[in-house]
Amino acid sequence: MKVYSAKQVCEMLSISQSTLNRMIERGEFPDAILISKRRKGFTDKSIKKWLEERENRKNKQQEK
Repeated sequence: MKVYSAKQVCEMLSISQSTLNRMIERGEFPDAILISKRRKGFTDKSIKKWLEERENRKNKQQEK
């Protein structure tokens, strides 16, 4: 399992840190896991699942 920082996730998705924070607050993006007392990260598995869910939603909307 690979763990990405918020900065890395923002770079991968081409979004700002503020956008990522808003998405997390709204429940639109998975929460980070606690790596240590002061460090959080996002697992590759949770990011992949989120991307797949978004793709499935997009495909269902296109079918309508």
